[in-house]
Amino acid sequence: MPVIPWDVLGYTLGPTVALVVVFALVTGWLGYARAALDRDPVGRVIELLPYVSVLAVVLLFNAYLRPRIDDFSSAFAVNFTHEIHDFEGNLVAHLQEAIPEPMFLYFSAVYVIGYGALLMYPPIAYIVLDDVVKPAMLFVAYAVNYFVGALCYIVFNVFGPRNLQVGRVRQPLFEEFPEVMYITSAINTNSNAFPSLHTSMAVMVLVFAWYTREEYPRWLAIVAVIAPSVVLATMALGIHWFTDVIAGIGLALLSVGTAQWSVALYRGDGDDDRRPLDPVKL
Repeated sequence: MPVIPWDVLGYTLGPTVALVVVFALVTGWLGYARAALDRDPVGRVIELLPYVSVLAVVLLFNAYLRPRIDDFSSAFAVNFTHEIHDFEGNLVAHLQEAIPEPMFLYFSAVYVIGYGALLMYPPIAYIVLDDVVKPAMLFVAYAVNYFVGALCYIVFNVFGPRNLQVGRVRQPLFEEFPEVMYITSAINTNSNAFPSLHTSMAVMVLVFAWYTREEYPRWLAIVAVIAPSVVLATMALGIHWFTDVIAGIGLALLSVGTAQWSVALYRGDGDDDRRPLDPVKL
């Protein structure tokens, strides 16, 4: 597995953390955090421990699997990259041609820094809410997304448009920030395009932002801008096909639905005919 240089990690992680701090200040997190300290923080941690443990196990599984995915996929994977290309044609290339050049810098920043902050802030934001169901479901949804995504990368060996259509589809992210390749290569390989986990995680965060719109209305407004930008960036940067994006949206909905069902089952809420995150119930 490639080693990420400290300077590369610094100029990506630093702005990401700074953006998370901005999110906390803008969305009113401090007020909820103070209220949470007045309640039973130890009891809250104990209550959320099973859900956090599930996510931790999945992340450890992914860490074990990541350097071995190529070996597994070479033996089991189904490659339908050319079928996707035959279906879509030059859609991604045409999209890139329609995007003004300065926008590629925005999409690059959103893909790396905006996406990172989009994933980091929800656990911080929701864990201080009075309703323990919301952070519980968030942790489970994260776990389902990462687990199913890892399985898909074993089963499906799909190359992105930048790898298949060399010379036709640009790679603006790596043209502007070649050092970012250290990070992307440490997380994924070129054949891990289907589905787009950037899309699935961004859409999933958007769904949860809708569910917590009363507590964090400004957060919903922020995510409503960043999440679609992340989704569009996956194609604008030549990393994913439109098919990968559609599959990512499906994975997001699957993750949220599975989290709703499993947390309700674990908490014994099965007698309620409404889902725990049903907007009407909220």
